[in-house]
Amino acid sequence: MKFRAGQGKFLRTLTIPLVALISISAIGVLVISNFTHQSMVQIDGVINQNIESIKSLPTHDSLAPLISIVKADIIPVTLGLKTSTEKTLVLNLSPAALERELTPYEIAAASAHATTLNTGSLNRVRTIQFGDIGLAILATSAESIRTTERTQYLFLFISALLIAFLLYLLIVYLANKRTLFETAANFTAEKRSREKIQEFLGDVSHELRTPLTVIKGYVELVMAQDDMDPAARKRQLTRVSNEIIRMEELIRDLLQLAELGEAPELEKEAIDIADIARGFVEDAKLLQPDRPIEAILPDQLIIEASTKLLSQVVSNIFQNARRHTPADAQIRFEVMPVDSGAKIIYEDAGPGVSDEVLSDRSGGWFRFDKSRSREAGGSGLGLSLITAVVKAHNGELTFGRSRWNGFKIEITLPQS
Repeated sequence: MKFRAGQGKFLRTLTIPLVALISISAIGVLVISNFTHQSMVQIDGVINQNIESIKSLPTHDSLAPLISIVKADIIPVTLGLKTSTEKTLVLNLSPAALERELTPYEIAAASAHATTLNTGSLNRVRTIQFGDIGLAILATSAESIRTTERTQYLFLFISALLIAFLLYLLIVYLANKRTLFETAANFTAEKRSREKIQEFLGDVSHELRTPLTVIKGYVELVMAQDDMDPAARKRQLTRVSNEIIRMEELIRDLLQLAELGEAPELEKEAIDIADIARGFVEDAKLLQPDRPIEAILPDQLIIEASTKLLSQVVSNIFQNARRHTPADAQIRFEVMPVDSGAKIIYEDAGPGVSDEVLSDRSGGWFRFDKSRSREAGGSGLGLSLITAVVKAHNGELTFGRSRWNGFKIEITLPQS
């Protein structure tokens, strides 16, 4: 009986995440399907305009007007001519390939409306009899639309799973806290626990928002450039994969922080802090291309540290810049070797913080001005977490005013 009761509780806990997963997936599928349909309609409109222009030609005894009509289109169209005795002759090239002969059934279908056919590439095809010369075949590539559709479905799948997983963890966490609240006799202790829950939710939201934004940026970049170099595409998709892995680790570590009330055991390894910083600088330039960013990074700077925790700190630095400084405010980010190891210096030309706040070292770094954080749409990790990471590496952290009277933070990390 105890096993059945526990099993029923587990299934009830899964109900909301599963409903969220199904709902998000259903809405996403509808949106993606509508986007694909509209793209196909746009291609069909170009092909149909060509067909109407061909029909309106005064004579159908010369190929010159036919070729001229097809070449005038903004969307590339391949023009083929099929006679009764010869193979299809390609008169005008485009990404749409005509590498095989159409069957009589396909010709009949394409003569009535645009049809999706694979003729060496995935195309939208229409046919029209051009006088006694032969059958004109018009094809426009739909490969980019299908590639975009697959990428969108991949992003939808990843996002839906992450949200459902986060909801499940949140429900389990709140259920455990609820048990503690019910057994607590002191109202002050109960209120303090509720505040910790709110801070935990803010931390989860903050930590997941940055990698999700990076994933979205790279996916949109890949979708927007159909002719992207394969090496560049692979490099950007690798960044997406790395951010997904980092999100999974962040969720696990944040839960451990909430339950144990202390940072997870630090696992150090030889890492290139310059390479880690370079990746986040590239992310920042991608997300805000109009922002002037001065990055001063050595080719390589090896220290003994935790890749995961230092990535978390650098990510928070740029997230704070995006949220609390104007989009055109300059940023200066420097990583330099020092006698004791490595130093990270961040400066921006944003509004900065007041002298009163700078003198109060107890306030959280991303919560210097709570009203400003609310207006920006989120709360962040406190300075306590960043300080804990730096202290775990036996480092030092200071903050103050930048050369532009904005915000400045310095982090010194030992070599080992």
